[in-house]
Order: sequence, then C-alpha cells, then structure tokens
Amino acid sequence: MKLTLLTSAAVAALVLLPQSVHAQLKIGAAAPYTGPVAVAGVQMKNGVEMAATDINAKGGILGQKIEIVFGDDVA
Repeated sequence: MKLTLLTSAAVAALVLLPQSVHAQLKIGAAAPYTGPVAVAGVQMKNGVEMAATDINAKGGILGQKIEIVFGDDVA
C-alpha cells in the first residue's frame, strides 16, 4: 500500500512538473541592422519577429515562449 501510494505520488510529480516550468527560450539573430546594407537586415528582423509571434501564438516550442535577441553586425 505504501509503495503504491509513493509510486503514484512520484508519477504525478513527474507528470505535473514539466507543466509548471515556464522558462523562456532565447534565440539570437545577427544581421546588419545598421550600415550600408541595413535594408536587408531590417527585412530579416521583421521576418524573424513575425515568425516568433506566430510560434508564440501557437504555444511556443514545447510549451515555452521564445524571445529573440537581436545583434547588429553592421555588415
């Protein structure tokens, strides 16, 4: 009886634990946001932001929202 109860509690904890963790995934995106080819970089930034918004609207990746961290490489 005690072993069954303990096993049931352990299984319940394992099942519920991943649902209670809400980490955020950070993804880096480097492009020329300034400089001579900034037009291309801005278009890439807009596309990445749109994709992140769509992914987050559908529940993220494995239940975790994504955050984009932009880095300017100035081309």
